Amino acid sequence: MVRHVPNGEGNTPFLQQLYPIFEVTPLVRPRLLLAAATSAGSPVVMGLLYHRGKDAYQSRLRFHTPGRPPVVRRTRWRRFANAAAVDKTTRQVMRRFAELAASVGGSGVLQAEFSADASDDSILQTLLASGIPALFP
Repeated sequence: MVRHVPNGEGNTPFLQQLYPIFEVTPLVRPRLLLAAATSAGSPVVMGLLYHRGKDAYQSRLRFHTPGRPPVVRRTRWRRFANAAAVDKTTRQVMRRFAELAASVGGSGVLQAEFSADASDDSILQTLLASGIPALFP
């Protein structure tokens, strides 16, 4: 369940479908959301989140392949020495996601990137404009 709904009560069911991969709270802010459609009908989704209180990042992944239970993975919260290290890790996350999505039959990776100081409303607008909502029934 979504703990904090960004300025858009009408989007609550969609945001709940993204939880826990995508989370917007006063402490946890999304930085990147990746999604790809699959032939199985359930999209592959990965989020990179930033925890303001810990000054740390975490990636979260969810996908489902037919005949198997859904996979949900989280990394530990991790601090980075500088912005270059964050950027390098973000590029690695994007590359690995594309590889994983392709390996489970995913195609057409969609992404939404969010600035560290983005407002809840700005996050919601970027998400809705990304095309990602179309992957969810």
